[in-house]
Amino acid sequence: MAWRGVLALALLGPALVVLGADPASACSCMTGTPEAMLADADVAFIGEPIARSGPGSDGERFRFAVEQWLTEDPGSVEVELDGGFGTCGLSVSAGQAVAVYATRDGDALVASLCSTLDADAVRASLQPSGVQSDEPAVFVVRADESPHLYLLDDDGLIVGYAEREVDEITHLWDITRCPGDQRLVEQWGDGTMIVRDMATLEVVRETTDDGLAGVHCVEPTGTDLVREVFADPDQRRVRLLAPDGAVLAEGAFTHVEVAGDALLVASGGTESGEGDDVRVSRVDLTTGEIDEIVVLESEPEFSYQELIEDFVVSPDGTM
Repeated sequence: MAWRGVLALALLGPALVVLGADPASACSCMTGTPEAMLADADVAFIGEPIARSGPGSDGERFRFAVEQWLTEDPGSVEVELDGGFGTCGLSVSAGQAVAVYATRDGDALVASLCSTLDADAVRASLQPSGVQSDEPAVFVVRADESPHLYLLDDDGLIVGYAEREVDEITHLWDITRCPGDQRLVEQWGDGTMIVRDMATLEVVRETTDDGLAGVHCVEPTGTDLVREVFADPDQRRVRLLAPDGAVLAEGAFTHVEVAGDALLVASGGTESGEGDDVRVSRVDLTTGEIDEIVVLESEPEFSYQELIEDFVVSPDGTM
C-alpha cells in the first residue's frame, strides 16, 4: 500500500471560512459535528440542487433532489428552501452533493452556507467506525472534531474513519507516522497515546501518561517510542526518554524529529529563556551522544524558533 501522507485538515471542524471574489468579503461560520448540527435542525438531508431561482425577499430559492433524509423521511424526494443573502448565503453547484441542516421560519425552510457539511464526511459518520471499502487508501486525514481521523481512497472519497469517545473534552495534540507507514501514533491532551494500524485505523495499543509532552515512533510496529516528558514545573525543559526508559537527553527543546537512528532537536530561542539563538543537534538513539549540527544566530528583531515548526529530514538522517 503506497501512503502519501497524513494531512491536518479541519474536515468537520468548528470554523468554516469561505472567501468570495473580494478577499475582504469572507463568511466565517461556526459549524459542528453531524450529530450537533442534526440536533439543531428541523429538516436535514443529503442531496443535490436541481433548480434555483430568485433572489426574492428571503434570498435565492433552491430545490434539492434528496439522496438521503437525515431527519424523519416525509415521503418526498425533493425539498425547497430559501438560501439567504450575502457571503453566507447558500452556495452549491449543480451536481454537487451536500448535507443540509435547515430550520423552519414560519412556513419556509431556511438554510445557509453555515448550515451545510461535506456530504462524504456525513455519509462516513453514519457508518460503523472502521473501513468500508477494499480500495487502497492513500491519505489519513486529521479533523478537529470527532470523528478525528478519516481514510481517503485514490479518488479522495472517504472510505473509513475513527473516533475516540471521551468523558471530558480533550483534543488531539499531535499525530505521527512510524517508519514503514504501517502504524500511526496519536497524542492527546489528556496524556493518552494511541497506536493505530494505518490500513484499518484499528487501535493496536493505548496507554496513558499524564506527564507526556511528546512522542516519537522509531520503528515500524509502534512498539518502540521515544517519549518527551517535562523536566521542570515551568515546562521549559524537556527530557527525552529512550524506549527502555533511559534518559537520552534533556534541554529546552522546542522541536524534536526522528531522523533514521537519531533524533534531531532544536533548542534555545526567545521563549526558552536561553537566548535568541537556536541550536540544532543530533541525538544518537543508541548511545545518547549529542552532536551540535548548527547554531542559527537570530537578529535582534527575529527568532528562528518561530520558523522551526518541522524539520525537513533527508533519508540519511540529515537536515
